[in-house]
Amino acid sequence: DDEQLPSSQGRVQIPNRDGNPARADIILSGWDPGTNPPDSSGGTRSAPQYMVYLDEFHLEGTDMQVAGRNKTAFTWDRPGVLASAGGIPLVSDAALSLTADSAAGKTTSSAAGTAEASVTLFTVKTTGTMTASTETARLADSAGYSVEIPMYVLNMRESCFADFSGNAFRRDTGFSLSGPVPFKVESMLDFSGRTLYRSISATMNPGLGTASAGSFSLSLENSFDQSGLPERTDIGDTGWQQLWTDMLEYMVSPGEQDAAERNGTFSFNFDWNTPFGKAPETDPESDSGQKSSSGTALSAVRLSGKAAAAYRATAVIVHTSTAEAVLSFPIRIAGTTLTPSWTRESGGERPVSAGGDYAEDTKNLFSDLGDMEYFLSVSPFQDLFMEDLDRIIRDDELENSRYFMNNYRLSWQRQGGGQLADLWIPRSVETAVSRTTATSATADNRQDVWESSIQASFTALNLAGTFGILPIFSWYEQDEISQLYRWSSSWGTGFFTWSIDTWHSLLLFFTDGGTVSLQNGFHYDSPAISGSGELYRNTIMGIWKRPIASSFLSDVLMRVTTLPLSARREDNLQCTVTLDEDLSFTLDYKHTLAVGIGKNGEVSLTGGTAYSRFRNGNALLELTLGVGGKLMY
Repeated sequence: DDEQLPSSQGRVQIPNRDGNPARADIILSGWDPGTNPPDSSGGTRSAPQYMVYLDEFHLEGTDMQVAGRNKTAFTWDRPGVLASAGGIPLVSDAALSLTADSAAGKTTSSAAGTAEASVTLFTVKTTGTMTASTETARLADSAGYSVEIPMYVLNMRESCFADFSGNAFRRDTGFSLSGPVPFKVESMLDFSGRTLYRSISATMNPGLGTASAGSFSLSLENSFDQSGLPERTDIGDTGWQQLWTDMLEYMVSPGEQDAAERNGTFSFNFDWNTPFGKAPETDPESDSGQKSSSGTALSAVRLSGKAAAAYRATAVIVHTSTAEAVLSFPIRIAGTTLTPSWTRESGGERPVSAGGDYAEDTKNLFSDLGDMEYFLSVSPFQDLFMEDLDRIIRDDELENSRYFMNNYRLSWQRQGGGQLADLWIPRSVETAVSRTTATSATADNRQDVWESSIQASFTALNLAGTFGILPIFSWYEQDEISQLYRWSSSWGTGFFTWSIDTWHSLLLFFTDGGTVSLQNGFHYDSPAISGSGELYRNTIMGIWKRPIASSFLSDVLMRVTTLPLSARREDNLQCTVTLDEDLSFTLDYKHTLAVGIGKNGEVSLTGGTAYSRFRNGNALLELTLGVGGKLMY
């Protein structure tokens, strides 16, 4: 409203002029917060009441900093056997890396170094690392090691790293046993930000099978984890030996009474891959040599289950118990796969006393599961239509807030590609219906919500390019046309909402390795029961990627590396129109220059702009610049 405010209500404060870099705080005081305007639902908006524009910002009395830096690196690598006895390798695959970094300036000077070594002794693979600097009084700012010991059917490993200056550490330990009944135990510690996370898990994977009966596999897993404050929250003055001993004690914890949260999980997975679901052998009488696609057979039966306990010590201390079971059985039908599946899940939450451990959590879990007899007594499909389902799952003693969810899904998939019919015959179709019923221990109410969805996806490959089944266009090699259509709904007492999603994509591949992609996505949400929340959104996007011979970035990198370089450019233009309670239009353009370094590295520069305009006349213009890097192994 162009109101002029006195200068006494705005000032700039510099907390520490000796800091490097210095920080300036802009402080606004004594401003009338006013009253937030109401929104469409009768509530209040959280939008700010003031916008502050800085026309010019002047800094005086700045200091010029001049500093020199030197970095030295030494690397030695000797792959293969270095020493052996009787044909048995004793020392092999040795490597050493040293890095020193020093800096000298007007006010401060510093030096830091990193050492890393690795060697294989007999069959034991070892790695050690250490960093040191003049910034701290410690001999080492950080240190770590990793050891892997393979012994026939037994494999043991451990890695440990401690950052004393950053007050963080991590330790991973595990061993596995192979054979008819594979067995694995893993333990992990992760301490940062004064919070210690620790977990331990055990997994067993026996397998059995014959040609006539098919193959059977069973996976059993039990895991526990917790997070909270450790006894030692600052490791800055802790010695390596003491810290290593503390970590060993943390790893074998049975569950701490003062933990902020604890979790325990028991799960299993059972798979039976039947002999009936194998693809038929090639028909020797067929001129094309193609496999016969006729016939119907059960391919597999998959059953999984999970029971989980969770303890949370926040403002209210609660224990949560959940149970889940999933059953699916893919059926091969004439070269396609039809997969019915059923998921049932139930859970409850109740207040508990502070304290406890893993054993107490497990006891509470199985006690709660014993009270959820409806999990087994309610028959399939009946759970979608029972009118008194909330009464069945409700805790009569009003201790547990419970929920009960059942989901039925049917998916169909076929193999395709290289056929004109792929444009109108779906590659996959999936439909689902579910019901979730919830009751509260603190209020006499219920929530009963049904959801359903159906979606179809289409993918057509190599239709009209040089390599296509109808080579109409010679200016590109291959094409890929993709489509997705989805409808979903949700309903309950007094409400029904639905949404639609569509997505179309055309991808063209050119001889030089470049690609052009055109995409369109549309989304619609119906109004909520209150009449608000209706949403339309339509997005159009174009992406052009192409390789280039060289660039200024390639010229710069050629001076620092002898690895082969490859360059490419990418242009991305996106337009989005959104209509909800407001109307907005956004146009976004980005250009990326990327240079690949060898097979594993990449450096990229990105620049772009975005323009948005809203119904009320406001407009937003953004400029972006970015530098990125990627290292892949």
